[in-house]
Amino acid sequence: VLVIAVNPPGLIAQITAVAFALAGNTLFPVFLLGIWWDRANKYGAIAGMTVGTIITFAPILLGNLIPTLRTILPPTSSALVGAPVVILTMIIVSRLTPPPPEHLRRFLVEKVHSP
Repeated sequence: VLVIAVNPPGLIAQITAVAFALAGNTLFPVFLLGIWWDRANKYGAIAGMTVGTIITFAPILLGNLIPTLRTILPPTSSALVGAPVVILTMIIVSRLTPPPPEHLRRFLVEKVHSP
């Protein structure tokens, strides 16, 4: 977000939109699967957030080298494509790595999912 704000100076609306796209590509999928899928683990979350960060900043940093990238992934709305890709990444990586400990899974059921 700072890259857009400084070079060249961006409009407040653009900077805010990119900040929300970054949150949509990184935080939203981690919270969604972390709370509602008991198989999600830290490896899936780290991989998902890494992919989400790359998806958010790739059109900004590589847009001049690859012009079609900004068409496919607009910097201000990259979460439309990025969030599903991050969710899929988290699911695949979480399935390929050890599940979270049983006491964390019980905590989700007992404390987070019950009234």
